[in-house]
Amino acid sequence: MYSIGNPVRIDGISVVHRESESIDSMLKRFKKKVVKSEILKEYRDKSEYLKPSEAKRKKRMDARRRAAKEQLKQEKQIIKKRKTNRRPEGSTHEVHSGS
Repeated sequence: MYSIGNPVRIDGISVVHRESESIDSMLKRFKKKVVKSEILKEYRDKSEYLKPSEAKRKKRMDARRRAAKEQLKQEKQIIKKRKTNRRPEGSTHEVHSGS
């Protein structure tokens, strides 16, 4: 089936050392490749069996978290716009009251 001279490679990720490259940058490239290939995500997903009902619940909760995060992001942008649209202090234009 398998010969001794031919190793089996499944989703082999490798990084070749470049000239004048530090180990840190090489490790960073390797980590990027691992994240991009989604090997760890697949491992986590398959490491434990989830019943279909649990998988649906997890999917709904993840969607809620994403929606809440997006809403918070939009609210922060609105607040930021309000702050930038205010008149600067010391402005010569005065606001008159309606009395």
